Amino acid sequence: MTMDFTQLDLSESDWPKLTDAQHTIEYLVGRVRIQQEAEWPPLTTDRERDLFDNRMERIRDGIERWVSQVPAEFQGATFPNLRDNQHPERLRRWLDTPKIQTLWIAGGVGNGKTFCAYAIAGDALVRSYGKDSRFNCPVVMNTVDMLDQLKPSRDDHEKIWNRVRGTDLLVLDDLGAARPTDWAIERLYALADHRSSARKHTLITLNRSFPELKDLWGGPTVDRFILNSGVIDFRGSSLRQPITNW
Repeated sequence: MTMDFTQLDLSESDWPKLTDAQHTIEYLVGRVRIQQEAEWPPLTTDRERDLFDNRMERIRDGIERWVSQVPAEFQGATFPNLRDNQHPERLRRWLDTPKIQTLWIAGGVGNGKTFCAYAIAGDALVRSYGKDSRFNCPVVMNTVDMLDQLKPSRDDHEKIWNRVRGTDLLVLDDLGAARPTDWAIERLYALADHRSSARKHTLITLNRSFPELKDLWGGPTVDRFILNSGVIDFRGSSLRQPITNW
């Protein structure tokens, strides 16, 4: 089903609920189109309209590639799909709050933390196409996967390292799930130190307390992430429930 997202209000109060990758692509493309139309001069000639449409096609290709890399469970992760108790306004406001450099999303297993993280990443992706954007393409990585990809035995470990250090928005999902080794502690400390010094946005999801994290990763690493940070706490039981009526 084709949806025209470009006529909807930017407040998103009327955005339809999105449930799959294609709807998410249309949502993100629609938001970028609104942003682009506001920034471009009036399109008065066929050539200007063709240039604009060609740019939007290139943007759509980039958004489709990004969404295709999102795990299927989170391909509907957009702000219209967040519940009120997931604090969507606070989550979005974070990207416009320079003094809050790191955002912690804390809560129990299955409370929607990763879903929210992908929604924020999608918002940063839209912003990355703005004329004066402070953001480049976001990077979302499970902490266990990231550390595995940073191992020196991998041919592309330097490329991955440069991506996670340099991105304007890094999402580290499930920090408490990784098992620290001396090497992993050193890598995470170096990452925290660089991103703190460069004042780049980092979002971290966790289901442990800060004292527990410090026991795992060491005080110096966690303290660098805590510096200039804010916390949103998700409470309640897991949203993941088995299907009983089948």
